[in-house]
Amino acid sequence: MEDATERPPAVHLPDDLIIDILSRLPAKSLCRFMCVSKSWHALISDPDYLDSMFTWPSLFFLRRHDGIGFVTAEGDGGLPLVDSALSFLPAASTITLLDSCNGLLLLRCSPAIATRRPAAFYVVCNPSTQEWAALPQPSVEPGFDNNDIKACTAALGFDPSVSCSRFHVFQIEEEERMYNYFVRAVEIYSSETGTWARKETRWPYYWVYMTGHKTYFNGFLHLTVWELGVIVMVDTKGQAWRTIAVPSNGFGGFVSHSQGHLVYVAKQMDALAIYVLEDHSRDRWTLRHKVKIAVLLPSCLRNNPVVAFHPTCDVFFFYDEKAGRRLVSYDMREKRAHVVRSLEDVALVDVEEVYPFFFYVPFYSGTIDGQMFTLDV
Repeated sequence: MEDATERPPAVHLPDDLIIDILSRLPAKSLCRFMCVSKSWHALISDPDYLDSMFTWPSLFFLRRHDGIGFVTAEGDGGLPLVDSALSFLPAASTITLLDSCNGLLLLRCSPAIATRRPAAFYVVCNPSTQEWAALPQPSVEPGFDNNDIKACTAALGFDPSVSCSRFHVFQIEEEERMYNYFVRAVEIYSSETGTWARKETRWPYYWVYMTGHKTYFNGFLHLTVWELGVIVMVDTKGQAWRTIAVPSNGFGGFVSHSQGHLVYVAKQMDALAIYVLEDHSRDRWTLRHKVKIAVLLPSCLRNNPVVAFHPTCDVFFFYDEKAGRRLVSYDMREKRAHVVRSLEDVALVDVEEVYPFFFYVPFYSGTIDGQMFTLDV
């Protein structure tokens, strides 16, 4: 009999056979198998494969006045198992949702009264596996704000196609100048080293004023900024500081990524223009779609209403605050809008002040084992 150790591993099976096998599996198994190899991750996350075999449900974590909310599309059956209440986390007096990235959440927690932990702290967790890690303190306390300096914004970087066990947290340090806050430094946490590293900004601009939208893509944190006509970027080591010129003079830009490309939405006078970055080496944007705001909303909003892009198909989501406070999806292929959920009964934070919507894709692979820090209680 042939020695089992001599048989070729499953990762070397023909793609057609792998696709046939994977198409018979539930979503939870697909998410786990993304970590078998880079080739399997690329195959499972391929937009054509996902469109034909599987559709991710519309899952959103929400930032509410009284904590964290969770909504799904009405009538969406067979949803993946997710502990949306985050009941596995340790006791805390307040938990603030800051970011979502490829199945992980970034939270800022204030210690419960009974704990001996002196200050607010960050937690990275996976609601699908109920794993969590409390991070050591950065040099500036999370959420610190003394009117001169504040550290109220943070972002999460996690890419399972690169590593299923490593993540980064970016804490944005802002300084008050001329009655506005501008980015002066970024402190970056690496789960690989378990340490923070503070880096002064090195973008070619003195005044970098964030507008609130951010996304982690291809190893860089991307931030939208006010009036500079660019997206600013920083890598996970704080060594590469780059900018990308935005493709439109419209105001209220929104940055995200979908189907392996960076996406930028510009709110023009009466329309939303959706651009895709096709050529990263030349910062070349392509107009993917344009839709009249009147088609989406009953009245023109002052700010960009887009809140998320679906990661695997030509769908984006927007918040209709004027007509019933609804979360709505728009299919760019079908040119059709669909109400995902009414949010009349959800006490969202002020949309114009804080970003409250976080699209969530369940990730079932063990991610943060061995990276947990003991909480003093």
